[in-house]
Amino acid sequence: MRAFRDRPASRDAPSLAEPSDITELLGYRLHAIIARLSSVVIRVCEGRYGISRREWHIMGLLDARGPQTPSQLAAICHLDRPRISRAISALATKGLLIRCPVEDDHKRALLSLTPAGRELQRRVFEDIASVNARLMEGLDEERLGQLHRLLVFLGERADIIARETAGDVRADRWRGRRGRAHWFPGGG
Repeated sequence: MRAFRDRPASRDAPSLAEPSDITELLGYRLHAIIARLSSVVIRVCEGRYGISRREWHIMGLLDARGPQTPSQLAAICHLDRPRISRAISALATKGLLIRCPVEDDHKRALLSLTPAGRELQRRVFEDIASVNARLMEGLDEERLGQLHRLLVFLGERADIIARETAGDVRADRWRGRRGRAHWFPGGG
């Protein structure tokens, strides 16, 4: 890793491979973009349609992938089951999705959008897709193709790294601060 003083003078050439500070980390930069876009998505979802961004994600995934179990949704949304359960309950209360028992296992349910849910999903998607189009303005087909290939590659790398490091350190969020390891200057 380069020392801070070795940082390139040009703002156009930060080193993603050898970052010198947090602002040059790929994850930080992607998170910053997502945070700015998320505020727009939240305003559209909540202000215009009365649903949360998480509820819209679930609706979008049900629309794109068809009926799913809550566990399947949790996995593809990268969220824990309690958060998914709250969003599912809210969508069911609003009449936007239904739970259908699985034939051989009545403890499990498949979730599907109702006709009202499909219509709302279509309308929200159109609004959010227009935000996406504005973000992509100025990128020609070649650059869009490069971006797509890079995103696929980075997603695959992230999956490999996640699998490789899954057993190294576990974040125990359920026990709160008491259960977390702490670093102390001069300590171990």
